[in-house]
Amino acid sequence: MTPLLEVADLETAYGASQVLFGISFDIQAGEVATLLGHNGMGKTTTVRSLLGLARSRAGSVRFRGERIDTLRPDRIARMGLAVVPEGRQIFPNLSVQEKLLAIGRALMTNPHLLILDEATEGLAPLVREEIWRCLNALRDQGQTILVIDKYVQRLVALANRHTLIERGRVVWQGNSAQLAADPGLWHRYIGI
Repeated sequence: MTPLLEVADLETAYGASQVLFGISFDIQAGEVATLLGHNGMGKTTTVRSLLGLARSRAGSVRFRGERIDTLRPDRIARMGLAVVPEGRQIFPNLSVQEKLLAIGRALMTNPHLLILDEATEGLAPLVREEIWRCLNALRDQGQTILVIDKYVQRLVALANRHTLIERGRVVWQGNSAQLAADPGLWHRYIGI
């Protein structure tokens, strides 16, 4: 089966500073996947590369069978990629219901892939709890999701597969059972 999203040997830099060194992973339709790692390891640059906001130097990104790493961000969005940015960047003083509108706004585009880039970061526990409930409901409805977050216990329960990155390189990939069985990975690569 052809993956919904296929990232192969992706390399991205900002000027002379290379951030991604051969990132590869894929996501099947209906799957929930994660991209995990410490801050500054390339997670957001990976998302920016998927969305066409950061141009890759090498490698490829295919979405729904089409190569998208050379397309403009608006074209990529119209193909069905939607992103919910970091929680602290989404109207930090709004209520739980209003914060859920950020996810709702992304879902209004009927995305084939919903990306949450640390959408729970900096939010109150009650708000985070609502977002986790929402993500579980979306998963149960078959929404394909890529989650970048630090709450590994929640992600193990939510996601099918996980990719850990360090210094712009994939250092581990596996399923939730494998990640749950090796807390040493959490400490080494995620900082839990």
